[in-house]
Amino acid sequence: MANRPVFILNNSAPYFRKIDIEFEYASGFALVQKQKNINNLHKDFLTLYPNHKILEVSTKSPDILGIQLSAFNLEFSINGQKYPVEILYQASKVYNSGINNNIVLKMQPNEAKKF
Repeated sequence: MANRPVFILNNSAPYFRKIDIEFEYASGFALVQKQKNINNLHKDFLTLYPNHKILEVSTKSPDILGIQLSAFNLEFSINGQKYPVEILYQASKVYNSGINNNIVLKMQPNEAKKF
């Protein structure tokens, strides 16, 4: 079993609420395992909240909009240069090795995450 947060939108402030959903976890790193976990999470969420719609925001989302909104694909523009949100997040970290964070800005999102 695993526990993950799900965010439900509200029409007024605070505009969302976080609930934790417990679901059957399929271990492993293969795409099929990750998609099983997404399906299990969604199924258990909809059991508790049958009138809600789900948008999985990740690169493994079954919905193209969810893939486009993932931190690896959603871009933010700084001084006319576009960067994936994941790159900006990784570049914002302080590295003990004294690495210049501008190096991270030139990486691909997967590289930056592993870095």
